[in-house]
Amino acid sequence: MEFFSGSSEAINTEAAVKELVETALNGTSPNDIKLIFFHTAVGHKGQAIIAAFKKMCPHAELVGCTASGVIGRERVSEKLRVIAAMLMTGEKDEFATVAKDQIFGPNSHDVALAAAQELKNKLPNIKFISVIASGVNLDADKVIEGIESVFGKDVDIFGGTSGDQMQAKHTFQFHNETEMEHGIILAGFTWPNYEMIMLSHHGNKIMGDAMTITKIDHNRIWELDNKPAWHVLMDRLSLDYMTDFAKTIPLTALLVEIPENLRTDYHNQVRVLTIFMADEKRESFYLPTNLPKGTKLWMSMRDEDFMFEGRDWQVNKILEKLHGRKPLAVFHTDCAARGKKTFDVIEKDHFVASMKNPITQDDKSIPWLGMYGFGEFAKIGDSNLFSTQTSSLCVLVNKD
Repeated sequence: MEFFSGSSEAINTEAAVKELVETALNGTSPNDIKLIFFHTAVGHKGQAIIAAFKKMCPHAELVGCTASGVIGRERVSEKLRVIAAMLMTGEKDEFATVAKDQIFGPNSHDVALAAAQELKNKLPNIKFISVIASGVNLDADKVIEGIESVFGKDVDIFGGTSGDQMQAKHTFQFHNETEMEHGIILAGFTWPNYEMIMLSHHGNKIMGDAMTITKIDHNRIWELDNKPAWHVLMDRLSLDYMTDFAKTIPLTALLVEIPENLRTDYHNQVRVLTIFMADEKRESFYLPTNLPKGTKLWMSMRDEDFMFEGRDWQVNKILEKLHGRKPLAVFHTDCAARGKKTFDVIEKDHFVASMKNPITQDDKSIPWLGMYGFGEFAKIGDSNLFSTQTSSLCVLVNKD
């Protein structure tokens, strides 16, 4: 496969897609493009994007989602009208895509399993799977379990969950001509001659004493320490229970321990699980995972020094694994809560450039597609893991 990437901040959707495609391909025929991944902020309408891509690249399958912003080869942008894409050539025996609608926390395993089985029926020898899924009320751990029950634990899962402008109200996924609000899209690749180097890192540290889950239903947390779960969090933050939910998103990032065998490769003993949904009465909340009763959770606080130190660790580990090889393409999933919309103190352009430049060896032509979404999938060590508030870098290279 060949990879090309581009982005555009043009206000008109058709003009934006045209600029993106022409800049990315730089002379390669759009008719050769067989698969397009794209991320868009919520200012562009999904059907207009789909129509524009179909007009420019008529033979391409489309996989996309909304996000708080995009990370492209040329720019980092959280404007309302911005779009970025990875355009790929390929043969029928190299990739396949499937989509399922109406995925929620309680049925995440079964819907993901059905999608994975359909994908395997299309293309059996898949080694890598990109996941794009709803950013609200998803059980991402069960999604991983569903996929692995079909493809085994050796499959490499990457991708993320869709986002909006940090409101956690409506996030959208796109597959060919279909637009979904609660969907999941799997894109599987055989790629026998490629490997993917994946690392994630977050900059959050434990704040305060642990809380224990004492009542849970699937991914809905009803009680912490035998009290209404949402009340416990708001009391710790000294906030009213009915505080505008969007304002609580960056404040309610919870931490949970990860298995000891993952801690070295994750550069941490805990992962972040951000809350993107609470009930109308503000008593319970939903996590993007299904945790057992008795699990310990912690509130967290962002530590900038740790975030920057972690970024350097992440880049250096990737460079170590690259052994001097240049990437074929980079798939980057970042959390919306780490973008400039939430944390103005961090100059995001510089933060991203300090990852891009070393990994690409300052080669601005290397395709790079990223988004600020609501969660990130990546292979950590030998385990597929879902987290939030991380920078997850998935670097595709030729095998040594």
